[in-house]
Amino acid sequence: SRQPTCSPPSITTSRRRSEPRKRRLNSCFCAEFDMQVYTESYEPAGMPDRYRGHKHPDLVTETAILSAIRPPAITNSLSLPSDGKLSSTQLESVHLACHQHETFMSSGMRNGFFIGDGPGMGKGRQIAGIVWENHIQERPKCIWISTSPDLLQDAKRDLRDIGAGHIPVHDLKDYTASQRLSEIEALESGVIFCTYTLLLKRLEQLTDWCGPDFDGVLAFDECHKAKSVKVNGEKTTGTATAHAVTEIQNLHPGARVLYVSATGASDPQQLLYATRLGLWGEGTSFPDAASFERQMNEGGAGAMEVLAMELKRTGKYLSRTLSFKDATFKVEKSLEPDFAALYDKAAVFMGDLVRLVCRAGSGSKANLWAMSQRFWLQMLMAAKVKATVCIAKQALQEGKCVVIGLQATGEAAQAGPDDADHDGWCASSAKVMVRNYITKHSGLDLRAPKTQCLLDRLNQLELPVNPLDDLIHQLGGASQVAEMTGRAARLECNTDGAWTPVRRSEDKGRSEDTVNIGERERFMGGEKLVAIISDAASTGISLQADRRAPNTRRRVHITLELPWSADKAVQQMGRSHRSNQASAPEFVLMMTPIGGEWRKASAVASRLQQLGAITQGDRRAATNSGIHRFKIDPHYGNKALAELLHALAPDSDQTPDELPDFLDEDYQGNFEAFASSARAECERAGVSIAGLLASKRNKKIRSLPSNTFLNKLLGMKLKMQSQIFQYWMQLHDAKICKAKLNGMYTESIMDLETQVNKVEAEKILFTNEATGAETKYARIVGDRGISFEKAKEIYEQARTAGVEAGFYKGRSDTTNGEASIQVAVARREAKRTVVKIARANTGWRPDTSRADLDDKYFRVEPDEVEAEWRRQYARGCGHKEGSTECAGAGCDYRSRSQTVHLLHGSVLPFWDQIRARLLRVRKCIKIVRVHTIDGPTLVGITIPDELILAIKTVVEAGLRTDSDSEDDETRHLFAVERCSAKRQRKRTLSSTSDDEDEDATYSSGSPSSSSSGGKE
Repeated sequence: SRQPTCSPPSITTSRRRSEPRKRRLNSCFCAEFDMQVYTESYEPAGMPDRYRGHKHPDLVTETAILSAIRPPAITNSLSLPSDGKLSSTQLESVHLACHQHETFMSSGMRNGFFIGDGPGMGKGRQIAGIVWENHIQERPKCIWISTSPDLLQDAKRDLRDIGAGHIPVHDLKDYTASQRLSEIEALESGVIFCTYTLLLKRLEQLTDWCGPDFDGVLAFDECHKAKSVKVNGEKTTGTATAHAVTEIQNLHPGARVLYVSATGASDPQQLLYATRLGLWGEGTSFPDAASFERQMNEGGAGAMEVLAMELKRTGKYLSRTLSFKDATFKVEKSLEPDFAALYDKAAVFMGDLVRLVCRAGSGSKANLWAMSQRFWLQMLMAAKVKATVCIAKQALQEGKCVVIGLQATGEAAQAGPDDADHDGWCASSAKVMVRNYITKHSGLDLRAPKTQCLLDRLNQLELPVNPLDDLIHQLGGASQVAEMTGRAARLECNTDGAWTPVRRSEDKGRSEDTVNIGERERFMGGEKLVAIISDAASTGISLQADRRAPNTRRRVHITLELPWSADKAVQQMGRSHRSNQASAPEFVLMMTPIGGEWRKASAVASRLQQLGAITQGDRRAATNSGIHRFKIDPHYGNKALAELLHALAPDSDQTPDELPDFLDEDYQGNFEAFASSARAECERAGVSIAGLLASKRNKKIRSLPSNTFLNKLLGMKLKMQSQIFQYWMQLHDAKICKAKLNGMYTESIMDLETQVNKVEAEKILFTNEATGAETKYARIVGDRGISFEKAKEIYEQARTAGVEAGFYKGRSDTTNGEASIQVAVARREAKRTVVKIARANTGWRPDTSRADLDDKYFRVEPDEVEAEWRRQYARGCGHKEGSTECAGAGCDYRSRSQTVHLLHGSVLPFWDQIRARLLRVRKCIKIVRVHTIDGPTLVGITIPDELILAIKTVVEAGLRTDSDSEDDETRHLFAVERCSAKRQRKRTLSSTSDDEDEDATYSSGSPSSSSSGGKE
């Protein structure tokens, strides 16, 4: 049955063996505290007056983090007409790019610019605008590189639409490799369009056409295709595409380089092709690309967020996105009972195959597991076909049209329409995959009785038809469905139910690209109302409800199969959500309750988080798809997996801290019975727990990555697969919850959780002469207190929402002789109950557990503590009224007043020096956003008291050639400040009770993720 939302198999509150099951809180209360990820709308900054009035046709947004960063002032002017054919949002990119192209890096190469706008923002038009501006400035030659030949027509259309149709666009494939382009009169000016594939073959030819002093535009459209650059010491390697992209930039130092992609990078390594952004080398914090990659990786998502902010601040980057205001997201979870039985039969067969191949010791294990993964992915897609057809037909009945996205077509495993021999041919790609492996790659003796028996069982096994062809058939056939994939043939079901291969085009000379263009036109024209796209057609193509096209029905975009990478997921979703659309799409993610499917969803969710950090300055920005809920934390996932395998190991003497929630119902509370069954199923699927024991003496489990385990989990019977996965997620969520309660789990840039923030002092420490970017220090004082009216409002809102909340008073007095009072709200995080607490003078405090709350406090009615709450709020500090220790108005003991020292502005150039010092006294770097009452929003790094002088001294000294060098004065200042701060903190906190944490309070989607770094 389908459910409107998707979550892992039901996990309830865990318990130890000796503890009774505790009452659970089924609600959460977090809406009020969700940190805003996107701004309501985006307005270009610094645009000339004559361009301001041309609004973008759709609502545009930017992450709240990047919106706090202002790009540098633009000094150049444009020659483009202000006729409204380019919106002010698009013209901002043109303006900034042309400004940046007039500056040079310290190496002598011209600076580049990165357009990181989301899908559908009109990036092609922005490229066309930059090309036209340079054409007006008498730079007539341009190279436009993209991913697919059919995007040539889009490039011509974009130039034509903005009024630059007179600029000729030449297709490089129309000329032979032996021709010298510089000698062809028709190519003396204009745009040469080529694909990345053609760039590899024609690099020398293009270089010759450009000439030695080329200063025209070199545009890398969909530049994420070049992201596979690897640096090992002084040696740079990677894919041929990445090498060609890097090489052509090096050959033309004066070229005006433009990088364009919605998914430019999801980790630092994937930015190494962008050599014109000036991220490493002289004048930066990183001497070379290897150093940049290493330190950014060590800094995690926080470092990537700082990187995105730095690129915008220096005018080298913009990243806007279409608002998802009217789009909807839904996860459909479906698995038919008859398919579950078929899946279990397939699991038994695949287990026998794995065991036979492993025992025979023949063939490649890599080939075996690769085939197994492809097999199960086909099965997962087939499991969702029926529900997908139902959703699609319902959408069509409602007057909508449908876009279905998948990755693999299954063509490689099938016989083609021109194959003469069809003996033994079948419509199941999954079955053909297994047969091909056994007969060609397994190394098994095909004459052996066991192999013959296995092949006979495979022939008798009823496996599903190729999912893509089954979808097309059930939705009306090829006459009703527009297929945009890379395959040349498809399967067609005859009237007698037999499936036969046929060509997608009757003309053998037509390429798949040409066929796809025709299918797209039929879909956009309304002739066909269902479109199916694969990975081969997921970049650049527009399928939105375009106001200019006849088919303006609302799109229902169904993701049948997730891709392996976040950038492909974003690209595919962007096909139906683009500018100038009559309506926003409805996104539907198809999932099954099969635990192993979370392998793909988890991988995509993790990469989406990194992608949001590095491209939009906020790791949550790319998770609007709903996929983020499937994320398995790699660190805690691996730790939970090790604990799971320990618990399941034979003769394990380790009692698990968490027992499965299904244990009582399915195993009468006998954990050993579950462990025995799970161990046997793991062995059959190729996970030998006994083999993972390093030795019988200490029984330490060898490292088994979460992704590998999830892959093998797919080969288990569904019930046991679900139980093992459920138990694993129970352990995973418990570890994350514990980390959050201990303040060790950092999720994103945090808001300073104070009511009023005022900048009391601010100083420019360093100004980069090349970029004009400033690095600043600010001392910010905020009021973190919560009035009784606000506390009661929180309490009442929670009660109205059906969430457990209340006022609580301490069971014993604190060290100041006064019982603490607080308002508490329970909510569910990572499948555990987390209690958020707030106090009158210190505001939101670190999260606590329900058990700790009940142990130290008892519940009271609001009117019982109103008077005391008001007194503590008015008093402003934590001393008892009349205390001789109170310093009066300036008392800082548990004070409402909170001081934070912030290093903001251009921080990245000093990243290595700042990071090295901060990690001496902290476990992680805290990046916060501060809303001030008397100025702009500030985003920066919090600096603890003991490091203020040392870090200010380092930054004021400017950039060093040796990032590790420190003069004697700096080391002395560091030591003195640290000792002084320790003594001061001891005096201030000597009387602090155990339940008080006097550190600064921050918020990251919740009110009180604490961090050290605030002066009390």
